[in-house]
Amino acid sequence: MINRANVVILIVAHKPFLSPNEGASLKQCYKILGKYPIRIICPKGLNIQEYRALIPDIEVDFIDPKWQATYAMFNRLKIAPFLYNRYCDYEYILFYELDAWVFRDELEYWCNLGYDYIGAPWYEGYGQAEDNSPFIGVGNGGFSLRKVNSHLKVLSSFSYLEKPSEFMRGYDKKLNVKNLIKILLNFTIRNNTYYMFNNCHKHEDYFWGNIVKRNFKWFRIPTEDIASQFATEKKAKINYRINNNILPFGCHGWLKYEPEFWKDHINLSDV
Repeated sequence: MINRANVVILIVAHKPFLSPNEGASLKQCYKILGKYPIRIICPKGLNIQEYRALIPDIEVDFIDPKWQATYAMFNRLKIAPFLYNRYCDYEYILFYELDAWVFRDELEYWCNLGYDYIGAPWYEGYGQAEDNSPFIGVGNGGFSLRKVNSHLKVLSSFSYLEKPSEFMRGYDKKLNVKNLIKILLNFTIRNNTYYMFNNCHKHEDYFWGNIVKRNFKWFRIPTEDIASQFATEKKAKINYRINNNILPFGCHGWLKYEPEFWKDHINLSDV
């Protein structure tokens, strides 16, 4: 059984100033999940005065600024072994971005289910998904629970990101020196889940939720109905109704997606 000492909550921050909604999200995280270890991950040299003004005893782990210099590097941060090695004393990491919201403490319950990765369900079209868009996978990384050892195991395993039949498609009619070099690189020192050869440029949650799930049959990810009880992003109102009008453990993108629905369930004045 997981207890509070086996899971850490990581809030990745990159700027010194917080919007009112981000500040409320931060306070809500500490209000609901404050009994667990919580770390703010931010670049060395960042002024965290605003964070301390809201949470005086906040614990901060400074990292090399390169990891948050660009959005591409932020994606690399969650694909590279760096963070998972840094927190390998914990069995689970809950990533909580400041456009997320947690409603109640179910963290130990979700850890004890034993999944390797849990996030809000995805639907065809992702951020542009409609109410009738079909389910395509799990799930969003902004509010996600990850088993540390499983992530490190993937990153130390050899497996093509794109299968040879996929990256060879189209090259047969235009074989030239440039394309031959690309093919050679994809067969050797890139296009691999192994961290030293991992050149994945897709969103990090797509890597874990789609590529890793496809390549590693042992990597456990929940079904749509279970994932929607953990968190929602798109189709929040529909999933709320399907789940008997019970809110999920948390949500992501509540201001961006369906704000009219969330305003009835998220009261910023309560935190």
